Formats: sequence, structure tokens, C-alpha cells
Amino acid sequence: QLARLLLSTGDIDGVYKAFDEAIPAGAEPGPIALTQMSVGVEIYRFISRDEGLRMMRAGLQKSPDHPGVLRYADQIRSALGVDLSAE
Repeated sequence: QLARLLLSTGDIDGVYKAFDEAIPAGAEPGPIALTQMSVGVEIYRFISRDEGLRMMRAGLQKSPDHPGVLRYADQIRSALGVDLSAE
């Protein structure tokens, strides 16, 4: 919810900071990665493709071996036609 609130104010840097601080604060990396990727999809669709890809890739890097994260990356690849592992 915090990420979406920050996003609504245009504070994309604040969104990154919120995700980066969540794991050291005790949150599980897999769910944080999935949420960050989801926010990245919204950014990609409604604000900026480049910034959305950057956000999705940052999420993928947080938990690159988590099965749910890998599945979501595959779904994004199928739906949007983008490969999150490529720079």
C-alpha cells in the first residue's frame, strides 16, 4: 500500500527506498519482490515503460530463485513481451 501511495504522489525514488528497506526490516524477500514487480507493471503500463522495467527488474533481483517470483517473471514476459533478465 505504501508503494502505491508514494507512486500516486510521483515519488518513484521513495517507492524504491520503501522496497529496499523492507527486507532488512524483517520482511520476506519473495513477497517483497512480487509486490515490487507488480508495482513495476503498473508503472510500465501507466507511467513509463523504462521506469517500469527498472522497477520490475529490481524486484526480480531481490529474490531471483523464489518460485513465485520466477513464475511472475514468466507471466510478465508472456503478457508484456519483455524479458526481465535482459538489460
